Amino acid sequence: MFFAGFAFQTLGQSLSSVPNTAFITTLNVLLVPLIERIFLHRHIDKKVYLACVLALLGTAILSFSESISLHLGDLYLLLCALFFALQIIFNEKCGKHNDVMSITCIQLYTMGILSFLFMPITKQTYLPSQSWL
Repeated sequence: MFFAGFAFQTLGQSLSSVPNTAFITTLNVLLVPLIERIFLHRHIDKKVYLACVLALLGTAILSFSESISLHLGDLYLLLCALFFALQIIFNEKCGKHNDVMSITCIQLYTMGILSFLFMPITKQTYLPSQSWL
């Protein structure tokens, strides 16, 4: 889920605008309680829904200062938001019963390995010569 979220975000960013990328990616804030309510049948407090609407409005105000336009990459960004929402739900469930540091290490190693394996597909056939570290 973590890799899929970042992969769809990267692809979506390349095919969309910066404001759309910011706005659509933050839809995961709204998707988490909706997924929990619809599929996990959890009771979600009304305050959470209000907070989601306010977060959505705030992000829209910050993102769309001029006009709104749809791009092909927006669909990928919706998938990105969905996978990030699923990742948040997964982390919450696993974090209750497992060591959080172990989960984090597994996720980061998995992310690194999958990213390395997908390098030829994305035509990124070399490792960067300089690191930001």
